[in-house]
Amino acid sequence: MLTMKKSPIFYKFLASYLLLLSLPILLLGAYTYTHSIKTLSEEAMLNNVDHINKLKNIIDFQIVQLDSTSNQLNLNTDLKPFSLIDNPVKALEIKKELMNFTVTNPFIYEIFLYYHGDTYIYSSKTSCQIDSFKTYLYDYENWSLEQFKYDINNAKEFSLRPVESVTYTGTLDMNLFTFIYPLSNDGVNPYGTVLVLVNENQFNKLINSIESYNDMNTIILDKNNEIVSQSYDADYLQSEIFRTFYTGYESAPKTKQLTWNNTEYIASKVKSSETGWSYISVVPYKTIMNKVISTQSKFVYSIILITILGGLVIYYIMRTNYYPIYQLKNLSQKIINVSDAYNPVDELDSVQKTIEYLAEKNKELKLKVDNNVIPTKNFIFIRLLRGDYSQIQHLNNDLKHCNVQFTNSNFVISIFYFKKISNEIKNHLAPLIENALTLFNTYSLEHVEHNKLILISTIKTNDVVIFKTELEKLQINLLSSYNISSTIGIGSPCEGTNSIPKSYMEASTAVDYRVVKGNNQVITFEEIAPKQYCNDLYPHEQIHILQNIIKLGDISKLDNILSNIVNYLKDNNTPIFIARGICYDMIHEIGETVDTLEKSSITNDKLFPDIFTIVEFDTLEELVDTIKSFSIEICKMVKRSKQIKSNNQTQKMINYIETKYDDPLFSTEQMASHFNMSSASLCQVFKNSTGYKISDYVIELRINKAKNMLVTTDLQLKMIAEYVGYFNVSSFIRRFKKIEGITPGNYRDLNKA
Repeated sequence: MLTMKKSPIFYKFLASYLLLLSLPILLLGAYTYTHSIKTLSEEAMLNNVDHINKLKNIIDFQIVQLDSTSNQLNLNTDLKPFSLIDNPVKALEIKKELMNFTVTNPFIYEIFLYYHGDTYIYSSKTSCQIDSFKTYLYDYENWSLEQFKYDINNAKEFSLRPVESVTYTGTLDMNLFTFIYPLSNDGVNPYGTVLVLVNENQFNKLINSIESYNDMNTIILDKNNEIVSQSYDADYLQSEIFRTFYTGYESAPKTKQLTWNNTEYIASKVKSSETGWSYISVVPYKTIMNKVISTQSKFVYSIILITILGGLVIYYIMRTNYYPIYQLKNLSQKIINVSDAYNPVDELDSVQKTIEYLAEKNKELKLKVDNNVIPTKNFIFIRLLRGDYSQIQHLNNDLKHCNVQFTNSNFVISIFYFKKISNEIKNHLAPLIENALTLFNTYSLEHVEHNKLILISTIKTNDVVIFKTELEKLQINLLSSYNISSTIGIGSPCEGTNSIPKSYMEASTAVDYRVVKGNNQVITFEEIAPKQYCNDLYPHEQIHILQNIIKLGDISKLDNILSNIVNYLKDNNTPIFIARGICYDMIHEIGETVDTLEKSSITNDKLFPDIFTIVEFDTLEELVDTIKSFSIEICKMVKRSKQIKSNNQTQKMINYIETKYDDPLFSTEQMASHFNMSSASLCQVFKNSTGYKISDYVIELRINKAKNMLVTTDLQLKMIAEYVGYFNVSSFIRRFKKIEGITPGNYRDLNKA
């Protein structure tokens, strides 16, 4: 597309379209943004609660399993108090029973059984004295031997020692939870204590399995709100605002946004109804909202991208749609011929000024057209009288700009003759006469003679008498009202536009017949030349012969037939006005004869004398000389056309033979059928045009092709004979020798050597 200089209107519309694009995107984007961000935030918080719920369920299950383990130990009759000294084998049974629990529950690191007052403590791995347990086996950092002895001998209810550092066998340091369960037969007086050791790593694994953020802190509180475990130690856990949050007694899950040290946190808490433990997750608000913020960014970028792409599409469409406007502006400037006085604000102003300019010009043009309607109409009517219109549709198409239309194809021509009248009065009378004859759709045309007026009317087949009566009334009215005497000549009615010239000629003859019948008469051509009378004087046979001579283009016979026509008319004392009609009919018949020939033979229409020329002839000799002149020219052109046609046909025949001659089945009958001719006519035409017989031309083509193949190929004679159109080689050899004087074999030997 060509480079365009864009005006402010382009950018104004571009800005408006961009605004239309941006408003719904911004409104929809704002709604979607707000709704989706809120939904994503709520979803993130709910996911946080779901995670700690999952952790609660897992740990609750493990705690319940530990409670179940202590109950099973309490109910096991094989694990009742005994004396190791008295029954040392019993210690092995206890070890085996305890091992069953540690093997089946990987959550348990080690399990110990102690009977009150006993000096030994038993486990799934070993049995040892209490002093040795604390000193050499599991050395608790914050659990002294005395306190240890007291606790295991006086445990009356379940208790849990928070995670603490323990040194195993003096070499391995680990962090262990110690679950203390009393054993009692009656639920009141314990007889022993079960210690279940759980490695902190077990809790960490469970916590890590549900944590979805790296800086998420998961805290587990026992039913006394003491910290059992946490992902990492954080200062905010000791703050009043956090302690208030996690020490509450709400049983339902809750999530709250807390602020400490100018940092916002999302804290979620779930309390177990089975163990009374609380599970808390604390995540920085920024962390938990990272996904939301990422979604926010993607959404904003998407809105920006959509806006940019939409803007580019709008710009491209605007530029494409603007181009015709740009061209229209340039065209407008060219039409108005831009000057300093013409300074349009924009394209629309330019087009508006151009439309105003064209409207003004149209008014001027309409005024000129209106002034030229009558000359234009008169020119078309003259062409109509001359016979230039073969169809009424063509006539109406040319007259539509003159507000004249003929709906009836039956015409009649009449001519007014005014004895004494000025052009001014005649021009005044013309519209009065047209209005008086509106029933017949009448239009007037000035005659070359100033005292005559031509009328072109349309009538129905049976309205000739009515038409004459109306003309008589009009004649009387002109005489009584304007003291204008007139004579009216009426031609014969004609169907279609082709015969209008003859009707005009007859009207001219009728009005001129006033010298016989007198003035102030309405004279029809039928009155002075009845149809039967004209028909008797008509040289039908001679005109038919003339048509045939024209078709043949035979100039030699033209003089003879025209002389016969003149003699016929003279012998019958044919009046000049009837001779004019016969002359017109002859010209018309010759024209139709020419139309039946090929288009290439149709000549310039100016060769045909028009009706105005015929009307002026006063003698038969003038008429015949005119007919003879244009007949000779037409004969010459017809002859040339036939010669061209003959040459074209001859070339088609030659082309046909050169295509088919090597076919053994070739025949003149087949060729004649192809050209829709008899065999005799075909042979005669071909011989006259080329000087050859068809058979001789075919033989020449076959022998020439055979000579070429004999020299350029090594094919056998039989094959060559078939290729050039002979059924057998003997016929070929005989024909070849007859034409060339030697056999084909000798011809090959001589020319190849």
